[in-house]
Amino acid sequence: MSQAEFVSASPRGFAAAAGLLVLTVLAAYSNHFSNPFELDDTHTIVGNESILDLRNVARFFTDARTFSTLPTNQSYRPGTTTLNAIDTWLGGTGKPEPRAFHISIFLSFLVLGALLYHFLLRLLGPAFDRPWVRWVALTGTGLFLLHTANAETINYVIARADSFSTLMVLVAFVVYLRRPARSRSLLYLIPFAAGVLVKETALMFAPLLLAYLVLVREGLPLRPALGRALGAAAPAFLLSAVLVALSLTMTPATLAPGGAERWRYLLTQPFVLLHYFGNFIFPVNLAIELDWTAVSSPFESRVFVGVAFVALALLGAAVASRQAAGRPIAFGILWFFIALGPTSSIIPLAEVVNHHRPFFPYVGLTLAACGLACVVLVRHEERLRHSLALRTGIGAAVVLLLATHAWGVHRRNEVWSSAERVWEDAARKGPRSARILMNYANTLMGRADYAGALDYFERARAISPNYSYVHINLGVLRAAMGDAAMAETHFTDALALGPENPESYAYYSVFLGEQGRKEEALAIARRGLAVSPTHVRLNALVISTSAGSAPTPEDLLDLSLRLYQERKYEESLAAARNALTLRPEWDLAWNNICAAQNSLGRWDEAIAAGEQAVRLNPDNQLARNNLAVARAQKESAGRTSQSAPPSN
Repeated sequence: MSQAEFVSASPRGFAAAAGLLVLTVLAAYSNHFSNPFELDDTHTIVGNESILDLRNVARFFTDARTFSTLPTNQSYRPGTTTLNAIDTWLGGTGKPEPRAFHISIFLSFLVLGALLYHFLLRLLGPAFDRPWVRWVALTGTGLFLLHTANAETINYVIARADSFSTLMVLVAFVVYLRRPARSRSLLYLIPFAAGVLVKETALMFAPLLLAYLVLVREGLPLRPALGRALGAAAPAFLLSAVLVALSLTMTPATLAPGGAERWRYLLTQPFVLLHYFGNFIFPVNLAIELDWTAVSSPFESRVFVGVAFVALALLGAAVASRQAAGRPIAFGILWFFIALGPTSSIIPLAEVVNHHRPFFPYVGLTLAACGLACVVLVRHEERLRHSLALRTGIGAAVVLLLATHAWGVHRRNEVWSSAERVWEDAARKGPRSARILMNYANTLMGRADYAGALDYFERARAISPNYSYVHINLGVLRAAMGDAAMAETHFTDALALGPENPESYAYYSVFLGEQGRKEEALAIARRGLAVSPTHVRLNALVISTSAGSAPTPEDLLDLSLRLYQERKYEESLAAARNALTLRPEWDLAWNNICAAQNSLGRWDEAIAAGEQAVRLNPDNQLARNNLAVARAQKESAGRTSQSAPPSN
């Protein structure tokens, strides 16, 4: 059968099935759009002042501190921060609204599904050349879109970095596969680079492309195939090297993944891979976090079980690769392992396992499952052709599988519907994690169950006595219970244990303000801003403590000027922007922003603010002067860069 006949088989029935699949995905996720921000959303989205203004987008690509208010979490992911800023703007309220984020993420998820279908079709079609292959590809797409484990990624807003970078990798592959003869145009590298700027795991596109070229396009024997494949994949590897160098250059020194020793983390990961594989088959132990820890000895049973799984899986890939029909299976297995390379190898992350990490690798397992299904169908093709009952049974099994996963997605969405539900679920499944117990305690404190909250906070402290967040929350709880002396002890302990944590300063400042100790509160808040200049709450604390509980625009402008004179330019910017929230068309506030941006060397932002000030008040000579300075400095910087000698 020709390729054209293969593509055109059963158009009406197929279109109806595809439409029904989309409706099923919509139904499965219909109850997730109002789910709240959780966990790392707090410091990357909710409390991140950088994403409140789209004019900061250019800065996202030059300042990794804009990604998060926590210095230890400031990765270079300007693409993710840009997406967050766009969705904040689309929310229409001037602050992050979960619904706007969920709609955006879900729409990109549907686009990912369409691309996944074409990806599967391009891999499976040439290997089997049957009219029913497109149905297998559609089933695989449905499995991925409705897979219960993937609901963990779609519900967790900041995990959009995983889903969107995966989308970009699929775009790159589809572009490459659709026009392989034109691959020299290198257009496929554009989405690849975009994916890396969203999350570093997209760097795995280069080795994945190499694996595809060796296994599928070139075929065996290995030696000549590898040589040709390396030549074809060279542009992707070269761009990867450039992107890695850029990321390393732009990442602040404060970044700290926070994991165990490298060898312990590495030896734990084979068992983690088995866990991810098991969840693809039977996802029953999902949670926002688990309490797994790294192994303490190379001789633990987890190490042996995990290594045995990896060896058997790779052996299966090797066996499958011997036949052309088995190579999509082999490629899918390799995809699973390669895609997990950044998170399941020598980079020790704070959590040894996280259920949003296998989203990208599950593309590979989906391909492997579809390839295996095709092999089985080919072997029994004659029986299937003559047995309506067998065909009906297979169709019913597929519908049951997808319906079961859709039900699972709906249930996981319900778990994510509130902080209390998601952390109660995690506490039940991970009772040995201080962070899990602490977050569940926070939800109990939120509904004034102080005794229950104290119990869980103390359990968390017993597990991790040096965890600054536990002491912060114990301070908040003790203050709510009326024990100010004990509360202050916990706040000062939190500062001592986590001086790099801006939340330690923010909550202690609030406490001091409530105790009437305004000057101390202001001093602590300003110390916190030195750690995290874009922290929304700390900026608000400085403003409210300096100007009173209800500051006027004039108060905020005066504060901005004082901070500017103290050379605290980021804080000065924050005060001027807060003045604009009360009086948006105020040339004086725009002028202060222009002056502060000039002092920070951000000429484009300074020019934009200066032009706005002059537009609002053409007679504002100070704004004209600051605008002229910005333009002159930008022009000077341009001449300097053009005349600078090349460096090695």
